Amino acid sequence: MEWIVKNLNKFTAEYNRIEQEMVTEKGKKKPHNIWIIKPGENTNRGSGINVCKEFGEIKSLIETKVLLKNNKYRSYIVQKYLERPLLINRRKFDIRWFSLVTSVNGNLCGYWYQEGYVRTASKEFSLKNVSNKYIHLTNDAIQKKWEIYGKFEDGNKLNYKEFQKHFDSVHPDWNIDFEGKIYPQMKRMVADTIKAT
Repeated sequence: MEWIVKNLNKFTAEYNRIEQEMVTEKGKKKPHNIWIIKPGENTNRGSGINVCKEFGEIKSLIETKVLLKNNKYRSYIVQKYLERPLLINRRKFDIRWFSLVTSVNGNLCGYWYQEGYVRTASKEFSLKNVSNKYIHLTNDAIQKKWEIYGKFEDGNKLNYKEFQKHFDSVHPDWNIDFEGKIYPQMKRMVADTIKAT
C-alpha cells in the first residue's frame, strides 16, 4: 500500500485514506500498523526517511512543508512498512545493482553492471523501536555512523556469491537460486523500467 502526497493544500483526502488504513473498522488501532515515510525531491543517503506507528507522526512529518528552490513543496511517499521482512542473521538488508542509460543520436541504450552487492543493517531487526535508523535503514551514510559498522560484514556488504552462500547454509530447504532465478529477474526489471520511460 502506497500513497504519493504531492500537494500540501490537498492533503485532506490523502490523510483520510491513510488514517482509515491505520485503524480497524471498530475504530481500534491495528496491532502492527507501521508506515515508512520518504521525502520525494532533493534527498538521498537515507535523509528524511522515517518509520512511524502513529497517524499523528505521519501528518506532522508531511506538514513540515519543506519549500524547494522552485517554490514548490516537497512531495512524500507514504508506504506500508514490511513488518516481517526477510533477514540476514536477524538484520535487514537490501540488494543494490547498477545500470546505465545512454542516448546517442536519440537512440537509447541500457547497460547492466554485472557486480552488485547486498547492504546490511548493523542492528538486529525489531519493531519495538521504529525510530532507530540503524535497525530500519541500510543506507551506508547512516550505518557508517554506528560504532559496530562493519562488525558482521566488511563495510556492511555481501557480494552476490556470499549472499547465496548465506541462504545455502542457513536455509538450504528454501532452494534459493540467486544467480539462476533472482538475478535474471533483476535484469528484466531494469530493462522494463528503461522501456517504460
